[in-house]
Amino acid sequence: MDASILRRLLNCNLTEEESLPIQLEEYELTDGIIECEASIYVKIHSLKENFVSLQGFTLAMSKALNCRDVRVSRMMGSVFHVFFPSLGEKKRIYEIGPWCFDNQLLVIKKWRRGEDPLKIDFDSYFFWTQVRGLKGESFTKDVAHKIIKSFNGCEAVE
Repeated sequence: MDASILRRLLNCNLTEEESLPIQLEEYELTDGIIECEASIYVKIHSLKENFVSLQGFTLAMSKALNCRDVRVSRMMGSVFHVFFPSLGEKKRIYEIGPWCFDNQLLVIKKWRRGEDPLKIDFDSYFFWTQVRGLKGESFTKDVAHKIIKSFNGCEAVE
C-alpha cells in the first residue's frame, strides 16, 4: 500500500524509514507455519442468510468435535480458519467429516502454505452417502454403475 494512503487512513505521519516494506526471513515464519499445519478452512454452506457468531461457532465446534483449545478466526462472511492443538487432532477431525452446524453443511479444506483462503473453491467436497431401499435383485454392478453416474464426481463405491 502506498505510504501516503496509509498516512491518510491512519491519520498520522510516518517517517520515510517507517514507511519502508518489512522483509521477513524464513526462520521468522516457522511458528506460524507449524500452527497453520494444524489448521483447516471451513465454509458454512447455508440457504439461510443468518450471520454466524464467531463465539457461538467456536463453542459449537469445541463441543461437537470433543476437542479443547480449538481457536477460530473469521476470514470473511461464512469462511473460517480453525486451529487445532495438534496435527493429530486436525487429522482425526478432518477424517470424521463432513460436518454440520445449525443444520448447514460445513465444507472443510486443508491449509496449504501460500494459498489465499479467500480464493479456495468451497463448491465441492468429498463425502459418502448410503443408498437405501434397494431390493435384493437391485444389488448388481449395472445398478451400482447407474447410481454412480447420477452423482457428479463419484470417486469410490463399496
